[in-house]
Amino acid sequence: MVTFYELHTTNLAALDALASAFERLVRRWDLGESLDSGVLATLRGANWRGDAASSAATAITGIRTQLDGAFDEAGALAAALRDAHTEFLGAQQDLARALQGAADHAMTVDGDGTVHWAAPQGDPGDPQATARAKSAKQNADLVNQAIAAVARATEADKALVTALAADTGSNTGAFNSSPLGGISEVEAQKAADLMRLGDKATDAQLAQLDALLQAHGTDPRFASAFYTSLGPEGFLKDLGRLDQGPSCRARAPDC
Repeated sequence: MVTFYELHTTNLAALDALASAFERLVRRWDLGESLDSGVLATLRGANWRGDAASSAATAITGIRTQLDGAFDEAGALAAALRDAHTEFLGAQQDLARALQGAADHAMTVDGDGTVHWAAPQGDPGDPQATARAKSAKQNADLVNQAIAAVARATEADKALVTALAADTGSNTGAFNSSPLGGISEVEAQKAADLMRLGDKATDAQLAQLDALLQAHGTDPRFASAFYTSLGPEGFLKDLGRLDQGPSCRARAPDC
């Protein structure tokens, strides 16, 4: 879990630099082409024949497969790191606005995110004092809501952990030829899994699905991964089953 203090004080420059390094690596990737043009093409042109030639071709083809896997994995890691940086930076900006709002209303915020404000002066029975107290409490509530930036950063942190694990895979002897991608793809998979629950989804799970779809309403990577995971027939089938979920039964037992 990301804490208020961590979000407020962490310098994201290193994460930005790491994401940029992976992005440059992917943009400049030419290892596969170099192997094709510098090795395989030369061997084919030499008319090398025999068992040794066949063994060499098999080995080099395996190397090319690993290079392709390395490229896919590097691209997925670049996306995951960039997505995480974008989310963490956005959460920091949300938090900065919340803290500025607190300062504008003469409030203070502790290192753990607790908001404090001065008790209104005057007779507690005075209508104006009561109104001031109510206004101060409302302002504090607004600041507390804005500090939900910490929750945003925590969700991004969890999604990054999932993405990095899925992108690198469990095989320590080979690159992952089927990496999941970045945070968009992780959350698309989460949404697809919720969709597949159909009529077994709880109201809380339906709310989570709705929140994911709302959050990524204009995200083409999310949309592509979401519909690819479900497939056209699966999407329609699961959508129909969702209509028979708990909310539907609560409205009409025979729906």
